[in-house]
Amino acid sequence: MPYLYSFVLSFVLMYLSMFLGIRLGLLDKPKGMLKPHEKPIPFTGGLGIILSFIFTAFLFNRELFIYVLPLSILWAIGFIDDLRETPPRLRLLAELIIGFGFSIFFGNSVITSLFLAFVFAAIINAFNMIDGMDGLCGGISLIVAIALSLIPDLAYFSWLIPIISAFLIFNIAPARMFLGDGGSYLLGGFFGIAFIQAFHSGFTVSVLGILWLPLLDLTLGFMRRILNGKSPFEGDRDHFYDKLKKLYIKNTRAIMITSMALASIYAFPSLFVSWWFLLVYLLAVSVIQVIVLKSLKIT
Repeated sequence: MPYLYSFVLSFVLMYLSMFLGIRLGLLDKPKGMLKPHEKPIPFTGGLGIILSFIFTAFLFNRELFIYVLPLSILWAIGFIDDLRETPPRLRLLAELIIGFGFSIFFGNSVITSLFLAFVFAAIINAFNMIDGMDGLCGGISLIVAIALSLIPDLAYFSWLIPIISAFLIFNIAPARMFLGDGGSYLLGGFFGIAFIQAFHSGFTVSVLGILWLPLLDLTLGFMRRILNGKSPFEGDRDHFYDKLKKLYIKNTRAIMITSMALASIYAFPSLFVSWWFLLVYLLAVSVIQVIVLKSLKIT
């Protein structure tokens, strides 16, 4: 029953965040290839998610409060970037500092924390990168949250399920509200924290597998841009979901559902197989994905 209350509360807060975005002019306006939506859409989904998380922590699970400060900072960084684009290196530095600090908080050494800080930043940017289509980042995040909640030390992720579900009501095509960078940074931060905790408790490879789809897209995107002589932080339209668009044309819901299914193919087997088999499985499925989608290159 508390999860139902959390969903209802989150739905109300999402609606208020959307209304606030419209009233204050916090709108993502159409702009070329990277923003092909037809009309301005409020980018205040991240605000709804962080408010929902804070109220859920206060009303239902006080143990969640330890995550509120770093996640609020990540949301603020992304929200500022939504308002006024900030240098990628500055955002990356902030992500590294937060990841390092959280790792130290969990008792890791300085060397280990430096490594985990880079993984933390990579996860945030991976989820920011898949936020390119209605319902996509939210849908994949829902799959990830469900899978993570099945790991004993990460059971608190079950509280993200009603929150993300409430957001998706407003974000499934045609979207009435976007995550914004604030929202994608926030979701990436949740899952970056999960990786740090998993590293501390011995579920590292399982969490890596659960997060594999966005991390694979990030890696391929960076390699593609570097090979083409572009900045790895520069946006493009050659992600896995862009290639799926060639199959489904403008059926964004079909692309979202297919992407969620693809995320599930990586995520749920990661819970049940040994680490060495999982690594072989991830590599094999990744190769199949790349080969199948290569014929759908659109840029």
